[in-house]
Amino acid sequence: SKIMALSQLEEKRTDAFKDVRKNGWSYLLFLEQESLHKPRDVVQIGRELLDKNWIATSNKWRLLERLTICSLELDDVTLAAECIKQLTSKFGRDSNRVRVLRGMFYEGKNDFTKANAEYDFILAPKNDPNHMMALKRKIALCITQRQTVDAIKLLCEYLKLYGSDREAWKQLFMLYAQIHNYELAKFCLEELITINHNDYVLFQTYAETLYNLGGDQHVTNALKYFSQALLLSSDSNTRSLW
Repeated sequence: SKIMALSQLEEKRTDAFKDVRKNGWSYLLFLEQESLHKPRDVVQIGRELLDKNWIATSNKWRLLERLTICSLELDDVTLAAECIKQLTSKFGRDSNRVRVLRGMFYEGKNDFTKANAEYDFILAPKNDPNHMMALKRKIALCITQRQTVDAIKLLCEYLKLYGSDREAWKQLFMLYAQIHNYELAKFCLEELITINHNDYVLFQTYAETLYNLGGDQHVTNALKYFSQALLLSSDSNTRSLW
């Protein structure tokens, strides 16, 4: 569980920084497996593992990929460019995985035209039209450029292929809420509740969405969902009480 992972985090982190050679890679794997977001740790430990050649060749390319993404997140374009250069020399310019990273690099430089060209190349009918990462990056590009309608359209296409992606449903919910389409926002939340029926925040948000829709029936149902949110949160959820 997430709580257990967080309790292990400090111990594993301390061990990793104390002895990068022995514990660095296992700490980076732990972060990945538990979906814990620590880009600075990945960059610091990852660089040392690579610089001192303390990483198995079989893991090197995977690490370079992660380093590229984390360094872009931290606005370290120099490191990102170096990682992409090494990956390109190994897998070639036309590798789809390298193209995604190159697209993200262009995004980091606000060169959205070049980024889009990389993703379009990957998603071409003769290449890989269902490429998960390229689709996600195209959606992110639309959101960055405030092209809400295009982002919604792409997200709907994406979710036809990857219907269990919780983050994508959350993103679609937020976009519908932004344009005040609460009926479709409600549908996104229903999908999320189906995927994860123990998350009280979803029930609370669903209740708020029903309330925003208005009408006696929606308000009555909103109260039921506020009650469910309270039950799931062990009565500590003051927002639902209010």
